[in-house]
Amino acid sequence: AALERVRLFGSAIAMGIVDTMLALEAASPGELRQSWLEYPFDRLFSLALSHRQVRLTAVVDRIDLLSANRLRVVDYKTGAAPNPKRALQVPIYALCAQEMLSKRDGTAWQVEEASYVAFGGRRVLVPVVKQGGDADSPLMAARTRLFEAVDGIGRGEFPVRPHDQAMCRHCPYPSVCRKDYVADE
Repeated sequence: AALERVRLFGSAIAMGIVDTMLALEAASPGELRQSWLEYPFDRLFSLALSHRQVRLTAVVDRIDLLSANRLRVVDYKTGAAPNPKRALQVPIYALCAQEMLSKRDGTAWQVEEASYVAFGGRRVLVPVVKQGGDADSPLMAARTRLFEAVDGIGRGEFPVRPHDQAMCRHCPYPSVCRKDYVADE
């Protein structure tokens, strides 16, 4: 209990999760109109492509609807955040939220920010789409990587190539994985 209390509320030498969250909230600009927590997605999305759709099922940790039809997407990580150049989760969530809100309201929504908040890594805030920065490049790069993976799965390609071997510790499929055989080749 004492360790969890220090983790949550901090100590004389380190900030806790609560302090970190409050600091991030205070630094977030823009008028917050609504915040959706643990928001479920389970539908077909085109991800800004008119000729393709993919079914995505997920639960987004947080979607903030800001003034002037802007949105912020946040994914919380108990450990470290992924490399923002390789990350798919937050940018894809942002594209899905943008599409869903634009269809719902009949007006365009812009992604203001898409970030990971990591409680166990060196960096607490890891933006994929930086506030006030170019949103299109990282979002379109993530969309391209997602559809490449979906197309590969459709062709029956399941290459064994974990980017980070540490991810294998949490994989639910170790009994059927071929990575040990592929690594020996």
